[in-house]
Amino acid sequence: MSGLSRRLKQLDEELLALGEETMLLEELDGFIAGLLVCPDLIKPGEWLPIIWNRDSADQQPAFDNLDHVNRVLGLVMEHYNSVARTLMERPDRYSPLFSVDTRNGDILWELWIEGFETAVELRPEAWRKLLDADADTAAAISGMLKLAAIARGDQTAKDSQAASAPSSVASTLDPLENLPRHI
Repeated sequence: MSGLSRRLKQLDEELLALGEETMLLEELDGFIAGLLVCPDLIKPGEWLPIIWNRDSADQQPAFDNLDHVNRVLGLVMEHYNSVARTLMERPDRYSPLFSVDTRNGDILWELWIEGFETAVELRPEAWRKLLDADADTAAAISGMLKLAAIARGDQTAKDSQAASAPSSVASTLDPLENLPRHI
């Protein structure tokens, strides 16, 4: 992913070095966005272990020592705070981290939405309430859930969005600025 700040590049490298069970930067960015716009506050003690062990029952990340833990946690929390600040102060300036396929220029949005969906799964009841909220909020949540279904390979969602999914990603994420937040 090009155009990243030095700190985001460092976070990306640290996440990659922790191994296959650790979220990738794009996935982490979606996860953090989902945590921040979730109607319920989710404390770091609950969500941090998910970053290192997204698909594993083993809750021990592969840190070398306490300095390594502190360095990685510092980078994660720095990114969390940066996204929180942007969503709070200038939501129109929030831009999800997407990779671009260098072979064909396709935007690889699936990792971001998978991270967002992971946050949704922490408080599904809270998110369900948003489907009954005002029309803009309900449409934003519906669109995000549809993108998550497409990324998961849900054939029904793929059929209904087959031609328009990549172009609808940007318009689906625009309403993030209108979602209620606890930040």
